Amino acid sequence: MKGLNIVIAEDDAIIRMYLVQLLEGVGHKIVGTAATGKGVIEEVGDNKPDILLLDIGLKGDLDGIQTAIVVQEEFSTPLIFISGNSDRLRNEVKHTNIEPVATFVKPIDEQTLLSVLKDFSAEKNNSSE
Repeated sequence: MKGLNIVIAEDDAIIRMYLVQLLEGVGHKIVGTAATGKGVIEEVGDNKPDILLLDIGLKGDLDGIQTAIVVQEEFSTPLIFISGNSDRLRNEVKHTNIEPVATFVKPIDEQTLLSVLKDFSAEKNNSSE
């Protein structure tokens, strides 16, 4: 499996660091991280990742849902939503036109996340051949 270029958007530094270590440990390349919506938009614009892991509870002017809308409109970057609140995740995502690759409630199940990324990578590689 070819590793993916990933941007991680998470305002909790410990969770962000954990995700970086987990994903780099299996061969993915973290091309950017951000803790705010504006930072996410900059990282996605600058680095053109294959996929974005996005916490919907980002702090700052733009929360994760608002950030996702901008990212989808400007870059069409596939994304995975992450949230500590399953009700918010379900309710807010269904009111957008965004179709995430997957959604995860914290704590994230490592094996399921890695499996989703593996499937996404295989699908991406097959469609580019």
